[in-house]
Amino acid sequence: MNGHHTMIELLDPINIDSFAYDGGHLNRIRQFSLLPNHRIGWNYCMDYSWIAMKCSNIEMKSCMRIIDIGCGPGAIHGYLEDTYGLEIIGIDLHRWEKDYVDIMGDFTDSQSWNKHGFKSNSVDIILSTSAFEHNCPPDHKRLVEICMNSLRPGGHLLATFAVAPATIETPGQWNLSREHAEEFYGERFYCFDYQGCWQRWKEHREIPSGYRERYGKWSADDPPFLSAGAHIVKFF
Repeated sequence: MNGHHTMIELLDPINIDSFAYDGGHLNRIRQFSLLPNHRIGWNYCMDYSWIAMKCSNIEMKSCMRIIDIGCGPGAIHGYLEDTYGLEIIGIDLHRWEKDYVDIMGDFTDSQSWNKHGFKSNSVDIILSTSAFEHNCPPDHKRLVEICMNSLRPGGHLLATFAVAPATIETPGQWNLSREHAEEFYGERFYCFDYQGCWQRWKEHREIPSGYRERYGKWSADDPPFLSAGAHIVKFF
């Protein structure tokens, strides 16, 4: 993308587990989940830890305008607010019994952004954890474009999303191929070793048991997707 610096990467335990487990960050993140027993999604040990790790390298200020798309009851929202003394605006299509949602709406529509005051060059940081993938590919691409338009120069987009060997619709989400992800985010992946990363997910200390608890199975073909992360910094 012109005027942007972009990095897209697979969320690989080799790069994340030291921060998540050895650094104790994941246990602290979990405490901010509003789900029963502070539960998090089976893959969120990767997604949440990656978001937290990236934010640790950004100068987070309480005066920043930060939004979290698809926040729900997600733990990373409360963790970042508590860690950096922030007030993050939570956006989602739905409400839960307990959640971090401030605004409900479909933000694949630019009119929704304008309606709530998120005009061009008005937001410092946009976060999204495994939410963009719940949109069909054209809407996913459009949402990235709308986010970039809303960021101020120097602003950051941090988004995780599902990738698989081919773009395919699975129950509740679309998993993107490498080619579609690179098209939507405007950059090539950094070290796209899908098979190696998939094997590390398969042998992970937490992912297999979390998946089995969620779906009641863990077959030779699981997991059906990996999480990827895109970090885009807008220059102008």
